[in-house]
Amino acid sequence: MTNFYIVNMHVIKMDALEQVSTWPFYKLQVKSDN
Repeated sequence: MTNFYIVNMHVIKMDALEQVSTWPFYKLQVKSDN
């Protein structure tokens, strides 16, 4: 389950990077997570 969570988060982050201009708030979350 842990591995699935890590992979799922990676997919979400990659998808968000493609829409960073549409998701400015998510960009802040990514910086905070890193």
